[in-house]
Order: sequence, then structure tokens, then C-alpha cells
Amino acid sequence: METLVVNNPPVIIGDKQIAEFNVKPINLTAFTKLAEETNNIGAADNKEWQLHNKRLRMKYQISAIATDGSAVKLDDLSITQLPRTYGVKLSNMLSEGQGTPGEIISGENDGVSAPILYRLGTPIKMQQNGDEIAITELEFQASTFGQIEDVLAETNPLSQTVSMLSSIAKPVGMETLQALPSWALDKVTMADGFTISEKVLPRFLE
Repeated sequence: METLVVNNPPVIIGDKQIAEFNVKPINLTAFTKLAEETNNIGAADNKEWQLHNKRLRMKYQISAIATDGSAVKLDDLSITQLPRTYGVKLSNMLSEGQGTPGEIISGENDGVSAPILYRLGTPIKMQQNGDEIAITELEFQASTFGQIEDVLAETNPLSQTVSMLSSIAKPVGMETLQALPSWALDKVTMADGFTISEKVLPRFLE
């Protein structure tokens, strides 16, 4: 999480003076959800789409903390009335902390006769028996149409990627996990998500 301290000019939201803004990174599932929400708005063009999406992301990723320690919710009005210097910095901070891209480590495996193995750029940490361990690799394999039917029903590559992760991705080396749990899916970074979308997903769409 990144922090932007408020100095000069001051920022007032409602009756609260703001001491700082905290910006949390966005993961793949949250980014995809906000993109779908933006699609439902029915933007006239890409510029309008980007404007609505940025506004949704600012509300989701940014927390305002008042000088008395209370949290202050950002809304459309408070965002538009931010002093320019803070607004621009916060807008740029939304894309920080997206993680490191991973890579396919299984060569030309097709995901049917042999699984596609993907090494995560950002391992997914978890607790097991009191110890911290991490999911470092994912295995993708689907031999029947039924296994990827839900993936094909999605309308864009990112939604297809989230669906594929939830339906056919399996953590490698984790005997207790036969599929990727929802809590782990929510920890997949943007960098890994986009790489999987570009390099793994296409092999299941042929």
C-alpha cells in the first residue's frame, strides 16, 4: 500500500480535514469486476470508458484518513474537487504495485495431453499448519469441452482468464488443493493475470 501525505494545499472532505491518502494495489479479480461494471455504464467511446473506470478505481483503491484518524469515503464530488496536484498523483498511483510477470515453463504443452505449467511472478502466500508457504506454480489442463465451457461463455479475455483460473487452474505441489481456492484467486496480481491472459488463455481457445 502506498501513502500520499497531505501538506499544502489542505484537503477538506465534508467536515473532515484529510491527513493522508492510502492507495492499495488492485488484483486481477477486482480489476476485472470494475471493468465489467464500467462496461455496464454504456460509455460512448474509449475516452468515456477510461474516465468512468478511473473514477471507480479511485473509489475502490483509495482510502482517505482524516486528521482525527477516521476514514473518509471518497465519492464523485470529493474526487472532482481534489486539488489538482493530489488528484494527478493519486491517479498515477493506482497502477503501482501490480506485481512481476510470471512465465510458462512447460514449453509447447497444449493443456490437453500435457498440462501447461505457469510459474507465478508473485507467489501466493498462505498459512499451513502454522507455517507460511506459497503457491509458486499453477497447472492448467482441460481435456473436455465441458471443462472450459464457462470460460468460453465470458465476453472478454480478462473475464475468461478469471473463469479459467477458477475452473481449471491447479496449484502445483499442493496435495490439499485440487483447484485454486477463491481466496487464492483474489491474490493473483495484475501482472500475472495479464500474462496468463496473453500466453495461457489462447491455448484453450483453439
